Amino acid sequence: METEEGLAVYNEARNGVLVPENLKKYSARIVAAAICSEAPFSEILEELAGYFPPEEAFNFAPRVKRGLNDTSLPGGYTKDHAYLSGFRKISDFLQKQPSELETLKILCGKIGLQNFELVRDLLAAGTLKQPRYLPEF
Repeated sequence: METEEGLAVYNEARNGVLVPENLKKYSARIVAAAICSEAPFSEILEELAGYFPPEEAFNFAPRVKRGLNDTSLPGGYTKDHAYLSGFRKISDFLQKQPSELETLKILCGKIGLQNFELVRDLLAAGTLKQPRYLPEF
């Protein structure tokens, strides 16, 4: 999941649509996800209000508590942390690759970066095929 979400943000950056406003939104979601396991909705809202105007903070807080019957209890949706952590890992990973062809191996399916060598070996053995549709970069 972290690799997939990181690739999504990486593609936003490559295509020039990852603007500072979007990074700020991703950051707000990370703050909310980081504290939701111990905090009720009101505390998440209060924490976000320290960084954003109240209306904007209120737009972020419900995302982490969606699906819960009682938002005053700890718990929530923590997937949002994966966007920026995945982006950082993907960016670091792709900077170290010797060629663009090597970077395409992470697009062979739903794989994590930890499986890169396995995918490389499966491609070399002909067990796995290169992706049919690739992004233009």
